[in-house]
Amino acid sequence: MKHFNYPPLISLAKAVQLLLVLLNATFSLAQKGIGTNQPNPQAVLEIQSPDKGVLFPRISLTNSSTLFPGVTATASHTGMLVYNTNTATNTGLVGTGYYQWNGNHWEKFTGQDDLFWDLDRDTGVQVEENADDDTIRFDTDGTERMTITSSGTIGIGGAADVEILRVNGTFANTGGGRFSLQGGQNGGTGRGIHLWDFSSTTHGLYFGTAGAGKSFSGGTATAGAGFASHALRIRIYDNINNGVIFENSSEALLASISIK
Repeated sequence: MKHFNYPPLISLAKAVQLLLVLLNATFSLAQKGIGTNQPNPQAVLEIQSPDKGVLFPRISLTNSSTLFPGVTATASHTGMLVYNTNTATNTGLVGTGYYQWNGNHWEKFTGQDDLFWDLDRDTGVQVEENADDDTIRFDTDGTERMTITSSGTIGIGGAADVEILRVNGTFANTGGGRFSLQGGQNGGTGRGIHLWDFSSTTHGLYFGTAGAGKSFSGGTATAGAGFASHALRIRIYDNINNGVIFENSSEALLASISIK
């Protein structure tokens, strides 16, 4: 009788194990899809759902420069994504939201409300405080310092108004330079220095010739004593209690002109 040498039989457990290895090797070379049988060929993973989302790990981060407590960050952590549940803004973080580790610190994915603000959110720029007000506001240390309206008017130290530039407070040109009042215009409205307030034409300084439409308020500018050409004009309210006083730096009277 002849004897044949048969190969040893493979156990069922080993067969299943081998099958899993082969399947894993197959899937490792292909794209994976959840909710789809045809994942994008350029994506290692594609997830589709008509009514579901994806939840990333929600973690209370403690500091912008600390990956996790007790963990030393390495280059392999770069790109890690978490959702921060810590509302604190005094740790280098900017409250809750999605953060990614950029290799050096946690960096928040910014939205419209996060642009141009510092970490504790008291200094920054906002482009719309109310619906469609189209005003740019500049804040420092929690206080609004400057505004630019939709019409282009600018307010510094207070709200903007009808003037191109309104400054509420003192200002100085320490570097020198030139300051034009008339802008080449011969008298008339919209020029000069308003000494009482911007809308009052009872007190001011302006420059222009005599004639109709040349006065500070748009009326007829009077001629001088013997001349009607360009002159520096000081306007004082037409009241017996007003006048012009010249004084020195010690507040001593040098001369005065009474308006009658």
